[in-house]
Amino acid sequence: MPPTILIATDLTARSDRAFDRAVELATDLGGTLLVAHALDKGDAAHVARASDRAKRVIAKLTEGIAAPIEPVLIQGRAPETIAELGKERGSAVIVVGPARHNHVSDFILGTAVDYLVRRSPVPVLVVKERPRHPYRRILIATDFSDCSLHAVQMTAMLFPKARLDLVHVYDGGFPSRLDPDQTLAFARSEAERESAEFAARPELAGQARPFQVELIEGRAGEVLPTLIAQRDIDLLVLGAHGRSGFVHALIGSRASELLEGAPCDVLMVRN
Repeated sequence: MPPTILIATDLTARSDRAFDRAVELATDLGGTLLVAHALDKGDAAHVARASDRAKRVIAKLTEGIAAPIEPVLIQGRAPETIAELGKERGSAVIVVGPARHNHVSDFILGTAVDYLVRRSPVPVLVVKERPRHPYRRILIATDFSDCSLHAVQMTAMLFPKARLDLVHVYDGGFPSRLDPDQTLAFARSEAERESAEFAARPELAGQARPFQVELIEGRAGEVLPTLIAQRDIDLLVLGAHGRSGFVHALIGSRASELLEGAPCDVLMVRN
């Protein structure tokens, strides 16, 4: 069935980038665009006025859009209600923008986006860049977990025309009694074994395009931003419940570091 794209918007100019990307996705995939807006609390008269205004703004924003549009006005705490709406409606993805543009941590930490990335069972697309074209080259960081497998499947479904670069970053510097060369060789050998097992999983066998994982030695927080810059990556995809430190690096204490070095949109996928 055609997918449902959920755009969470406060109907201000700062939501334009995320809104434009959501429209593009819904149009390209032949899906429905759910335009969700959280109403401020107040008495019945205030809520009624806010609702009428939101409907007018949404009607103006969506005028001329080819994809089917469904406005959804919700009451309650925006993060929780948006996450629940995405789950109830079986949305393929929730599209959001940063809360502000003055600091990289505003993209995730301390915002409604933070809650969605941590809690939403629906993939969350954080749009930071103004859409100039459909995503053409996507970098998927994988640790060979079930969550990474789901991330690959979801990315292939949402962006069937994009080039997908699957990358596994392994760290050969863990403590060991072996000398550095032996330690690195062991880490490489383990990565090659897991990569072969991952590529052979039946869930990937039915995909229209072959998937090959590129193995790179280093630290994810350093390697991924470099690859994004070198390869002109449009979108970084991360699994939210993987075995490695990708998610901790993104959501934990190193969130600002990784996002600052990744000037592109980010798709977070939970298993």
